[in-house]
Amino acid sequence: MYNFEDLEQTEENQKDIAKIENLIENGNCAVKVWFDFDYDDKCEEKENYASDADKKKIIDSESIKSVKLTTGSGTNSGLAVGAVLSNSLTATLDLPYKFAQFYYYNNLIGKKFQLRLKYEYIGSDQITYGELSKFTYNELAEKTVQDITELKKIKNSIPMGVFKIYEAKRTKIYKVGNFGADIYRAEYSIKACDALGECDVEYNAPEDKTESSLDVEKKIGEHLGIDGKNVNRYVYRCQGRQVYKPKNALGYEFQAFIFRFPHKPPDKTTMRQMLSYIASLQGKIAVISRQGELEYRWYEDSELELNSNTMSAIQTAENDIFYSGLECKIDDKTALKSGGSNGKIMSFENPYMTQKTLDEITKNILQNNKLKFRCTKISQILADPRLDNWDIVTAKNELKESVKVPIMRVDYTFNGGFSANIESEVK
Repeated sequence: MYNFEDLEQTEENQKDIAKIENLIENGNCAVKVWFDFDYDDKCEEKENYASDADKKKIIDSESIKSVKLTTGSGTNSGLAVGAVLSNSLTATLDLPYKFAQFYYYNNLIGKKFQLRLKYEYIGSDQITYGELSKFTYNELAEKTVQDITELKKIKNSIPMGVFKIYEAKRTKIYKVGNFGADIYRAEYSIKACDALGECDVEYNAPEDKTESSLDVEKKIGEHLGIDGKNVNRYVYRCQGRQVYKPKNALGYEFQAFIFRFPHKPPDKTTMRQMLSYIASLQGKIAVISRQGELEYRWYEDSELELNSNTMSAIQTAENDIFYSGLECKIDDKTALKSGGSNGKIMSFENPYMTQKTLDEITKNILQNNKLKFRCTKISQILADPRLDNWDIVTAKNELKESVKVPIMRVDYTFNGGFSANIESEVK
């Protein structure tokens, strides 16, 4: 779950965080989105985008008619070790025709941008008693009138992901006028995906040597435009669970996961499959973070209970399901199994898996019924933007029962409002 880790932990930011969380819970807010384009190989947050210079880099909420962000797409269905999940985005933009034709239309394809979201209060410029009631007494104590007015202002925004545009086309031109002056505007539709949306290409392994997982990640990162130094940054499992003490260091650090492939991958293996092998050897899935970095994750309980006041519908299966074992296909003739058979079996492929590693992964992710949950579909009137593909959240179903929901897909939709459909379905 996104928890504002990328924000500086200043006192001002902490106040913003509290206000954003308050607005998410209460729904008394407006939401704005914008695309921050990357022309200098770096996505920067632009809070003030009123200047002409900034307008060349940013498409803001006034120009965005709709956005649909889909998280959790991949070749594996349901919940599986080694899944490589990518996020995609479609949007409709409304722009001044000459400006758009000259600058955006011919230059959008191939551009990278960061989608950002910002919460704001709705209502008058004067803060009301109703809005004041949402803050604690301690927050309001010893504040001046000016200080209380400042409570309405939120400077920080929430990153929703880094994407690259692969399709942009004009769908409509129309005329608007004022006092006889004809002004033309144009609608454009764009489609974009994160870095893992472009990894379904063949991986070319060297003929003369074997590679390590770091070698593979670096090569794939260069193809996908991912900075190599960020790869393997968020890896937690280490071979043999050994720790080491760097020279001249006072503390111990966990060694990063490094796997040396004993032989070349099968013919026509794709980059997605190579990342899947590296992920499944750690008992994880591969994803792109909101900052555009490759990470390996597994489903974790976020301890978040979804607000029933912001949900329009929830559908749950009648019974819980749980995974009791793993099955890994090595090749057409060989498959390894681990765990019990009284629940669902999670299946995946990895020609480099060993029985010892599979047993360790089974113990780590399946012990104590860690993956016991109810298949669920949830519609949120006001979306909670903190949710990620690897989160497990709690929700109350139609019978007011608390059920665990591992998030496998979220469709965020912005079209003036901000809603979401959450799915936790296993085939």
